[in-house]
Amino acid sequence: MISSDRTGPTVRGPGHRVSHRLATGVLAVLVTVAGLVGLGATAARALGPGEVCAFIEPDGGTVLGNNFGHIGWGFLIGGTDQWVYGATENPNGTYQINAPGFNGAWKQQGTWAQMIDDFTFQYDYPSHAVNSQSNSPEPAHPYTMYKCETTGTSSVGAASKAATDNISAGYTGLGNNCLDATYRVLNAYGAPNLPWPSTHPRPYQDWYSSLDGSTWTIGGKLGETWMNNKSGLMLDVSGPSTSNGAVVHQWSYNGGDNQWWFRPWQADGYTRLFSRYSGKCLGISGGSTAQGAQAVQWDCNGNPDQFFEFRWTGKTNGGWPVYNIVDYNSGLCLGVSGGSTAQGANVIQWPCNGNADQEWF
Repeated sequence: MISSDRTGPTVRGPGHRVSHRLATGVLAVLVTVAGLVGLGATAARALGPGEVCAFIEPDGGTVLGNNFGHIGWGFLIGGTDQWVYGATENPNGTYQINAPGFNGAWKQQGTWAQMIDDFTFQYDYPSHAVNSQSNSPEPAHPYTMYKCETTGTSSVGAASKAATDNISAGYTGLGNNCLDATYRVLNAYGAPNLPWPSTHPRPYQDWYSSLDGSTWTIGGKLGETWMNNKSGLMLDVSGPSTSNGAVVHQWSYNGGDNQWWFRPWQADGYTRLFSRYSGKCLGISGGSTAQGAQAVQWDCNGNPDQFFEFRWTGKTNGGWPVYNIVDYNSGLCLGVSGGSTAQGANVIQWPCNGNADQEWF
């Protein structure tokens, strides 16, 4: 179950939850706006009031051994329900990329729900399976939250050109990175009072945190919750804890970040589950393949016990697909110890048997 968790005076989300990627590019409205935001658009045409957003990865973006965070952007095509959005990902982690070398920048268009879906699941992340120039097998970190502000004008053509230009702009760890790319797009659009990247160089700690709270009044968190189909309780990190080895169990929904997860899309069908609370990955204690082994959180390390297949059972609950969560390393299903419906019962791996305690939605 996924939610944009959006707050602010103009709350607008993808319903309450979105369970699958929404199709892009086959919307009638795209025909209407294609002349404004198509490739090669150069006119700084203003379409009246608009809106811009910044999406943040608090744990992304390592520069010279220091975590700076990572950032993406989005802007509304005034007068429509369409957004243009993207990021400069630098999946190879190269400090200096001469233009027009591959920097992993991407640009997409869709509705608010599609934008939230894309940043949550990172469908456009340039992994090696998507782009052979990339050495990255999957996203290293998830986007976890965003801020937005409304604007008095919306120079869509200028912003779209800046976004397209980012793709061939190269990259420098300081001075031409994901933050500079975001600034170029939002500034071209007409977003007021943006902090200077040169004086606020870290995307998360400096720039995102310095956005004017009196105008960037719309915000939210990304992620999913997973409810057990038998107990109605949530997949939850106990404590809540940020420690390696913290037990994952089931607990009644309380809105805590330890009940929210990210599963960036991967081309091979397997994904990792990042905890929104700790930033750590769901895995199996000791990397065990034994039935009954405990599910825990651990630093994301690329080990096979931290990869899972979400295998549809053919069932739905409340309109949402119900899945078995199958560990790549063991081939076993995540379920609740003893099939318990009790709060606090541990989540373990067990041979897939079709029981409801192994079903999640």
